[in-house]
Amino acid sequence: MTSVKSYRLPGPSVPPRRDDIRAWGGACLPRVFRAPCRAAMGLFLLAVVVFGPQPEPVRAQAATQFVTYTVTFESNWNTDSTPNGVVAGAHFTTLIGAVHNSGVIFWREGGMATPGVEDVAELGDTRGFEQEIEKAVAGTVGYTVMGSGNIYATEKETFEVRFNRSYPLFTLLSMIGPSPDWFVGVSGLSLLNESDAWRSSHTVDLFPYDAGTEDGERFSLDNPPTVPQGTITSLRGRGKFSDTRMARLSFTLDTVIPPPPPPEPPSPPPAEEEEICVVSAVINDQSLERFVECAAENIAVSDTFEETLSLLEEFRDSEGNWNDGSTYLVLLTRRGGVYFHADDREVEDLNWSGILSCEGGGSVLDRREGCLVEYGGASSGYAHPFSASYVPLAHGEDEFILLGGFDETPEGEPFTGVIGRPSTEAGEVDTDGELREFVEDAGRALMGAIEDPEIDPAQLRGILRREGPWRKGGVYIYIMDQAGRVIFDGEDRSREQKDEYAKQYVKDLITGEGEGIVEYMEGGLLRRGYAVRVEISLDEEEATRIYVVGSGYPVEEQPGGSGNGSGGCAVGGSDSGVAFGLFPAALALFLTVWLKRRVAKDRTY
Repeated sequence: MTSVKSYRLPGPSVPPRRDDIRAWGGACLPRVFRAPCRAAMGLFLLAVVVFGPQPEPVRAQAATQFVTYTVTFESNWNTDSTPNGVVAGAHFTTLIGAVHNSGVIFWREGGMATPGVEDVAELGDTRGFEQEIEKAVAGTVGYTVMGSGNIYATEKETFEVRFNRSYPLFTLLSMIGPSPDWFVGVSGLSLLNESDAWRSSHTVDLFPYDAGTEDGERFSLDNPPTVPQGTITSLRGRGKFSDTRMARLSFTLDTVIPPPPPPEPPSPPPAEEEEICVVSAVINDQSLERFVECAAENIAVSDTFEETLSLLEEFRDSEGNWNDGSTYLVLLTRRGGVYFHADDREVEDLNWSGILSCEGGGSVLDRREGCLVEYGGASSGYAHPFSASYVPLAHGEDEFILLGGFDETPEGEPFTGVIGRPSTEAGEVDTDGELREFVEDAGRALMGAIEDPEIDPAQLRGILRREGPWRKGGVYIYIMDQAGRVIFDGEDRSREQKDEYAKQYVKDLITGEGEGIVEYMEGGLLRRGYAVRVEISLDEEEATRIYVVGSGYPVEEQPGGSGNGSGGCAVGGSDSGVAFGLFPAALALFLTVWLKRRVAKDRTY
């Protein structure tokens, strides 16, 4: 895939206009010569009218004529080129180069590597070299050529490159990875032959170079810098390398393209952000990319759990700006966990690592920049990596990948692993004391899991959700933020990212007014509930994340009764009678809070 960054072409010559000729005629200084001067200009104008503007020289016309080559980079890294063996993971990094003229040299054997060349040779990082191409002297560069990703030991990559006589030269380089600072490439290769005609085909064997910036004799990274910096030297037949090529560039002339028409003025940028951040604006790959990046930015700038959860709930709304049924958003963790799926909640918490790749190769989980997603042999959506600080259950500022327009649903696999076992397991909870032990153990386990970078947030939810020590029968864990939004519900995903009134009362009564067991209705069952508050500091600024962790167990008695004589209050109502049950719940809450405050006031005074 070729990425065109900029292109500059000289414009055609323009014949003089009649108004210009009149102005020149009127500029004769002595009045006495003005009439003869005008006569002379008139004769010149007559010649222009009769004979027309003179044609451009053939050379000038050819300068605006493009030729297109199909270029193939073919790896030949084997035991012929490196006789001591091929290192594990052997590859060439993303190709980076430029179409240009003789007014600029980006690298050459015997010269000093620039910082951009050093970044490519040592790390395979193309950003610095790309900036050097963009900052080259005006009129020296046609455009930047960028490959699509790593090319492994026996692979090849094919792409198109355009030239014209104003820009007939080609420069390219790629890191030999892993290595200290070794690379392959060409510098200022001309596609014109000795007769000044375009070559119909051309092949160049590529041999290794040392950039002279880092010491090291083995295929390895993290070597000490070369001090002082050396020059770029050939490694052909030296050290680890034989006299056999490492790779090959093949050029095949495809077409001669006539000069392009004058470019249309660029479209004005969207007047408002909302024109980008709406799914209806997605009409091609470019608009999909902007849409996904805009959605990711909204997640990244959220500064509370409540804002993030509300935004994710908006992403599900098929009547809103983010979801039209075939174009929706999927949030992945860096380890491949499905944290959020706007179209199918049943695949959340599954492991998608190893399933999705970028178009051209490489996992979407390993990229540090966006890419089109390839799945099942076809392009399917866009993946954008980003960081966010307030995604619940994550480790502070974590990295995520947002997919947009990805309308496939891979099966995935459940995560494995445990986070410890509670002293009283879910299946053993049938008294208030056992409920307290279960919830307090859950609070400690949650704190440990969030502070452990090896535990994926989607993996944590999967562990708490599956049948086992943390969920059994009607006993399960739920987690809220301090504003009452449900982050996780071990029984029913549909309750997540919302305000659940029954759990909200539990939070208020227990964490706001002191410890206690309460009774509440959920799913048509009377339950006795308990919750604890968990505070976790995850970054250098010591910003605290607050969670409310709770659970409950079902009892036989109806609201107003007490299953084991330990007191409590009943709040809420069944799913079919929320409106009816809400008033007595609110009344019970008011009376409970008022009574506690009254008792406290009496004790104080």
